[in-house]
Amino acid sequence: MPVNVRILDASKQQNTTGEIQMRLTQSTRSQILRSVLDDAFGKRRDRLAKRESALALRVRDSLLGKHKAVYLALPPNLLPKSNDIDVNAGGLRVSLCFEHATPCPPISWRHPVPLETGTRLAEAVIKLTDAKKQIKDDEGELSAKIGAALYSVTTYKKLVEEWPAVEKYLPADAPKQLPAIRVGELDKEIAAAKKDA
Repeated sequence: MPVNVRILDASKQQNTTGEIQMRLTQSTRSQILRSVLDDAFGKRRDRLAKRESALALRVRDSLLGKHKAVYLALPPNLLPKSNDIDVNAGGLRVSLCFEHATPCPPISWRHPVPLETGTRLAEAVIKLTDAKKQIKDDEGELSAKIGAALYSVTTYKKLVEEWPAVEKYLPADAPKQLPAIRVGELDKEIAAAKKDA
């Protein structure tokens, strides 16, 4: 029956009581940061993505105008599909993403759909852009604070002691309390096994 062990290496450190502690690596700090940000902003991002997709459909429909019914009645294999549509809302160039690839007239970045300043559609695009910027700013601010907390400690144990709520964000492969074997001891056991052979 296999025995689970932890082999001690440079990513571990020994404290004054002789207890071995797993060190936080750059990779695990990044995983924790992503998990926290996804938990904190995931719902806001999803709502904003749905709002963006609905707005992209409104822009497409305004572009098609009275020809929308005819255009969408064409066989699906004849219609080009796109993941986004580019607009120019009063000088602000924005690419709006659809939730799924959607039948849409081919429009390039060089020729975005023009939206007149002051129209409801242009105002909605500007509000959406502001909301996306706000989420990005909020994420950046929280990310800096979380990063400071993550880099203020070097071990999992100390991180959980300082910030108990972080435990739910630890990666699935976070260290478990397995028996520790020192590399030097392991080398001696391997050498002894070779002598017995």
